[in-house]
Amino acid sequence: LFRSDKQYFERVDGGVKGLVATIAATDLVKLVAEAADPTRINEDAFNDNVRIYKKENRINQRIVETALSEQNYEFWYLNNGINIVCEECIYQPNSRSPRVSLADFQVVNGGQTTHALFEAFQQNPTKLDSVLLLIRICETKRNNPIADKISETTNSQTPVTTRDLHANDRIQRKLEEEFRSLGYFYERKANQFPDAARNKRLNNELLAQLYLAFFLDMPSEAKNTKSLVFGDKYDAIFDDGIITAQRMLTPLRFYGPLQDMKKAIQRKKRRKEPIDEREAFVSRATFHILNAIRRISEKENLPLEIELNASVLMEKAISLISKVVEAAQTERGELYTHDKFFKETQTNRLIHEAIEAAYPAATAKLSEN
Repeated sequence: LFRSDKQYFERVDGGVKGLVATIAATDLVKLVAEAADPTRINEDAFNDNVRIYKKENRINQRIVETALSEQNYEFWYLNNGINIVCEECIYQPNSRSPRVSLADFQVVNGGQTTHALFEAFQQNPTKLDSVLLLIRICETKRNNPIADKISETTNSQTPVTTRDLHANDRIQRKLEEEFRSLGYFYERKANQFPDAARNKRLNNELLAQLYLAFFLDMPSEAKNTKSLVFGDKYDAIFDDGIITAQRMLTPLRFYGPLQDMKKAIQRKKRRKEPIDEREAFVSRATFHILNAIRRISEKENLPLEIELNASVLMEKAISLISKVVEAAQTERGELYTHDKFFKETQTNRLIHEAIEAAYPAATAKLSEN
């Protein structure tokens, strides 16, 4: 039972009746609360919903934050709303703010929003008084197959990736302009500049992976969990106070030659030519080599921007990592594979420790400073 705002629209088509309205978030919370304990949500109301609520999900947390913010009046404009199917929807038509009663209802789409608003209500019920949202209710007679169709179709739109969700962020637009001034096309969405020269098109997902590995010391994660770049690590990577187009280009300068090395190794494999064991791991260790390059440049005080330092740093990084690989191969024997080793997060630590051991004087000096 809830009260519909004066802004509502109704329609009837044979055995189906629909109501679209603006409602108060507090009314939605009361609708899905357990009768015996209003502090608990009635999960039975989501049995026909295909998604399970994920409290720690970044998007769901943003829904909570928006609902509790000083700008929560914007919620109606920012949220897609809720879809409910029910056996019966009773209200007085053609009246101002009618009270609506639902029988045997299911939230078939908008379960994440509903749970997030319920969570926000538990944190600050007063704050939710200002939150309004759209709701669409479809009354269907018992056993009408359209109820299942509604659940299916409202949850089967083309999925939007987290990269897409951030495509229009202010920092993404800012970086696009910065890269354009440097002669590059920064693609903040997939295939944004299909007509641009291939060597001038820069995929922001790849650039973010390189940044995560190079500057944030997470090469294994960059290699194996790239979803982090537009997920949990997005704010750390795209920190408006630090990140610039020039800074993002730094690891890219080293990535190109490493890719050339990788392709050369792959050509040898296709031709069944012998491959030096020291080279074999390079194609799997790109992100770790990048991170090692930055760490070694700091230890040896070799500026990254000086072209002559690039090949020297790359050679030193590969040489040092090859020793870590040899140690792992000796320890694991036949169980060792390059692919598995460079996906493991503990490999970050092993390489880091090897660099610290190789430059004890530099480490001590950095500690003093």
